[in-house]
Amino acid sequence: MADAPWNTLDGSPLAAFAEEALTVSSTSVPFTAATRANAKLAVFQVQVAPVRSRMGTFTQPPGTAGTDPTATVGKLHNVGDQVAVWGNDLQGIEFIRTGADSTLFCTYYR
Repeated sequence: MADAPWNTLDGSPLAAFAEEALTVSSTSVPFTAATRANAKLAVFQVQVAPVRSRMGTFTQPPGTAGTDPTATVGKLHNVGDQVAVWGNDLQGIEFIRTGADSTLFCTYYR
């Protein structure tokens, strides 16, 4: 288990407040909005099969043509990889499978 993430304003540790198993299939998906609400940090682990991620831009919301990942475009995350995402990136990142459906196990902190 990693050390607790820290709040950069007051130095206090962030606390986990929600978890989810996010299914990643042939259509790109973001973190679940209601689950990530008020999160400062999300840490996900790739399970089952590799996925790709890509950030939307700050001028175009997620789901805008040209910003979504595809099975061949985006950052590749292999099974077992753990990745931390924070700040505005929590709202902009989307995921898609590279072959078989996959699962991201996500823990959210605030």
